[in-house]
Amino acid sequence: MRVVGWLGVIAVLAVLLLPRAEGADDKRAVALESETKMLREKVAGLEARLKEMERVVQASGGSLKLVSGGAITIQGGGAVVIKGGAAVDIQGGGGVDIRGATIKLNGGAKPVARIGDTVAIQGSAGQISAGSPTVFSQ
Repeated sequence: MRVVGWLGVIAVLAVLLLPRAEGADDKRAVALESETKMLREKVAGLEARLKEMERVVQASGGSLKLVSGGAITIQGGGAVVIKGGAAVDIQGGGGVDIRGATIKLNGGAKPVARIGDTVAIQGSAGQISAGSPTVFSQ
């Protein structure tokens, strides 16, 4: 076949295939616009969640603060450790209830005495009759 013949075949194929290729571009553009819209909605949702988390977890200058208008629960499947390099302050607007199989104050090993417990004073038995009005035990 001559060059002129090949050019004719190429021209015919281009005329036949070009509309399909152009339609494919339109379909791809519509798909991309749809996917872009979906991704923008996801990003907006994630930004809203991040903004809410930033209200609860506040980090500044190496400090971390958890803020909640409701209850806060810290839960671990294993041990939970609260440790401060300086003082640790636990406060409650109401009571503070600490429960455990064993509770040690300052790593103590001696039992705590309570009102009603028996004591021995110079060989005589007695009973504890008063104690702290704000610290209670079972």
